[in-house]
Parts: sequence; structure tokens; C-alpha cells
Amino acid sequence: MTRRGSSTPPPNTHKRGSAAPPKDWRGEDPNLELEKSRYADPIASRELLLKHLAEAPEPLSAARLAKRLGLNTDAQRDALGKRLTAMVRDGQALQNEHGYSTAGEAERVAGRVRGRASGEVLIMPDDGTAPLVLARADSATLMHNDRVEVRAVGINDRGRRMARLIRRIGDSPERIGGVWHTGPGRGRVTPEDPGHWYSV
Repeated sequence: MTRRGSSTPPPNTHKRGSAAPPKDWRGEDPNLELEKSRYADPIASRELLLKHLAEAPEPLSAARLAKRLGLNTDAQRDALGKRLTAMVRDGQALQNEHGYSTAGEAERVAGRVRGRASGEVLIMPDDGTAPLVLARADSATLMHNDRVEVRAVGINDRGRRMARLIRRIGDSPERIGGVWHTGPGRGRVTPEDPGHWYSV
């Protein structure tokens, strides 16, 4: 109960030193209309996320990014997490234990493709450093022993470096040695080198 003559501070008055409310990302996103045309509840575009990551002096967690951009609902935060994961997958951003940062001038590595029977595809760097695990989406157009240039894009949950394909810079040998197996209608070759992770 307020005594007669006393004054009540307005509800939006901030105490000295309190943090200012987060900015609404819609006012600074150049791709807002495109995002609105695609999603009923749009979030910040990749371009705006990259801008914030580039301006930050250190990696940002998904929670800190959401706070900076005013993404407050569970649905928006979930969509942000999925978008950041896609940006790491596509080589636009890097992720480590501290959060996300831009790929920027991420390390470029030249090496040779090495397949494994499990279907995992590795890049064996020319400089003899530890192999990188190539994103599965990038392996479809490659063959064992192709030479490639890749971008190192972070560390996976097993502590191994991950890579995204930039370009193929040399083809594998045209001949593959192996054992021919006759089958109905067509045959197949079991390559002698187990690095061929695909059927021949």
C-alpha cells in the first residue's frame, strides 16, 4: 500500500549498473524478409550470426548468442542451435568447448583421401600431421587416393579434427586391383586396398 504523497518509480526504471535490454535482431538483419518468407517464427539469418561471431572478442555459446539477439522462446533457441550446427557442418563457423566462432581464415589442409571399411573417410595431410575426418556429405564425389584441399572446421566429440571439402586437386589412379565376383546380371570387384569404402 502506498502512502498519500509518496511517489512510485515507473516500472521500466533500471537500477544504476543494470544491463540494458537486448537488441531485437530484426532491426539489423539484412535478410529479415527472406527469413520471414521461409519460417513462421524466423530467427537471425546466417549472415547476421556470422557478423555477431566476427565482432565478438571470444567464442560465443548458443545461449549468449540468443541473449544478444533477443531470441527468448524455447522454439527460437532450438532453431538457433540447429542453425549453428548447420553452419559448422557447412564450414561457415567453428565450434569448440568455449562456443562458436567464424571460420574466417580457418586452416586449409592439402592431403590425400583415405577410406575405411566402416565408411569413414579420412584426409591424410601432406605435412604428416594427424588425419582429419571428412564430413560424410563431402565424400560422395570422391574416391580413395584422390588429392584434395579441405578446411579444418573444428573438433568432434572424440577429439578428432573435422574437415569440409574445398576442392579436389588430383584424381586417384584410374586402375583398381581386386577380385572379381560374378553375380546375376552383373558382377562386382572387391578391391585389394580396403581404403575403397564404396562398391566397385
